This record gives sequence, structure tokens and C-alpha cells, in this order.
Amino acid sequence: MGGPTITPSAPNLMLVITIRSYNMQQADGIVYLVRHGETALNANGTSKPNDKIRGWMNVPLDATGIKQANQIAKKFEGKKVDAIFSSDLSRAIDTARIIGMAVKKQVSPTPSLRPWNLGQFQGKESKKVAPEVERYITKQPSVPVVGGESFNSFKHRLLAFMQGVISSAMAKSLSIICVTHYRDVRLIRAWLHNKATDDVVSLDELLRRDNIEHTDIWEVKEKNGELSIT
Repeated sequence: MGGPTITPSAPNLMLVITIRSYNMQQADGIVYLVRHGETALNANGTSKPNDKIRGWMNVPLDATGIKQANQIAKKFEGKKVDAIFSSDLSRAIDTARIIGMAVKKQVSPTPSLRPWNLGQFQGKESKKVAPEVERYITKQPSVPVVGGESFNSFKHRLLAFMQGVISSAMAKSLSIICVTHYRDVRLIRAWLHNKATDDVVSLDELLRRDNIEHTDIWEVKEKNGELSIT
């Protein structure tokens, strides 16, 4: 896959992304973003007070998560699917494999789709450490979390991979599924908020408080030369 030009700006947390021009005659490609199923660390949903940060902890799907994965797999039955990529953490790859069985496609796992490695915050209640995590985004994006990675590192890793996937899907009219994580979906959505054309990640969109539930599906498409996510 051809790579984009991605340049982190030094003084702040803006990421300038240069998008390749797509072939306007082949605009029917689509990328599906799917959040993995439920785990024991967020059994009541990400918006609930007892939700715990998973990060790079290899937490498996619980019984409900497996059920959710099977339900979402049925939604892809009969759809054209050319490839499935997944984070290599078990909760994502097991969700992806269930989808893969429904559409008869192998899953390609990759660490590029892992969530932000939040080091010392992993396993702690999300609500309690949220202000500290947010400071690593707004005040010190180049500083690694203790035992983890910086926000800029996470951002560069994920968006570089997604740029390649989206470029290929749009240029070749492919249908690609990416099974990933809560913070990944938020970051990708913030990146696409400004159409991802020589623009920056929208912090307002990134920090907006709304729910992204387990196995939610987001569709990335291109129309009239612009990318959108719904």
C-alpha cells in the first residue's frame, strides 16, 4: 500500500496529513471500523463509572462480547468483503475472526491497530484517571505515559496505517473491515472530521463526550473527493 506524508507538528498536537488524490471514477470503496466486543473490564459499557482502561492489556472477550461478535458478524453476511484487518489483541482479533467466518475471509492482525498504550493507567477506573489522560493529549502529547507511549506516537502509528487502508480501498473499490478499539475509533473520527485533506486532527471532536458501544460499525466513504465517516 502506498504511504501518505504524515508530519507531526512540533509545538502542538496537530498532525498535518497529506492525502493522495483518489481516482474519482472509482469512488465506491468503503472501510468499516468495528469496535471489538465486550470484556470483563468494561462489561457495563464505556460510559459506565466502573469502566476500566484496557490499553494494551490482553483482555479477552467475555460471554456477552462473544455474543455481540456473532451478532455483528450476521450484519456482514452477504456483503462484499475484500479484507479484514484487526488489532492483534485478543478482544479485537477474536471479534474479527468471528466476522471472518461469516464472510469467509482470513483476518490479518496488526499491532498498528492497537489502542493507545496507557501504561500506568491500565486497569484503573477510566473516570478517575480521565483528567490525567486528557493532559497527555492537550498539554504534553509528545511525552510518553509512564510504562506506555505518547499520544503523538499512538496518533502517528494508527493514522499512518489507516491512511494506507483507506487509500487502497478508495483507489481500488475495495470493501475493508478494520476491527479496533474505543480510542482508535475516536481518533480516526477526529481525523476525518475535517475531511482529512491537508488538515489536522480535530481536538474538539476527539474530546467530545459520546458513546462508542461495543461492536458499533462506522463507515468511511469518499464522495466528491472528500472522506466522511458515519
